[in-house]
Amino acid sequence: HGVREAAPTTLVLGRVEAVLLNCGVTTDALRDVVRRAGLDALTFQLAPLRAATRPRGETDFRGLVDKLAEVVSQLAVPCLLEESGAGIGFETAKKLAAMPIAGLEVTGRGGATDMDDPAAHTPRLRAVRAALADWGVSTAESLVTSRLLFPSHVLVASGGMRSGQDVAK
Repeated sequence: HGVREAAPTTLVLGRVEAVLLNCGVTTDALRDVVRRAGLDALTFQLAPLRAATRPRGETDFRGLVDKLAEVVSQLAVPCLLEESGAGIGFETAKKLAAMPIAGLEVTGRGGATDMDDPAAHTPRLRAVRAALADWGVSTAESLVTSRLLFPSHVLVASGGMRSGQDVAK
């Protein structure tokens, strides 16, 4: 049984690491996933900081903005972009604003982490992550910037806001 058969009225989102478009994942393969899973939307995860601090993370992000724009325009479901752990700053948001996407999900500085992953507990990765712990844009700043450049899009904050003070910022 697929998800759609088990939950015919539930919103079903798929997620794929955007960088995999540079590793051979094709538009046809994504169309097949969307069809087989009965997805209502597809989220492309943009997480360069996260990828760079994983033991075997894919880090070839060259040309990805153009490739994403092309792929998203050819899919029959709404697509979202998700950034995990470093936020979306103004310059990045400007690059993404021309894409035919339905929305953004942001987890800024202080948000998502893979430190619970046993593979992340090497001395080298702990040192790299500690050095980059304050790198990036906060979730609150990411939301404000994204709303300016994506005035009618769906925006989701999925982490990095730990208190009412973070929300007020």
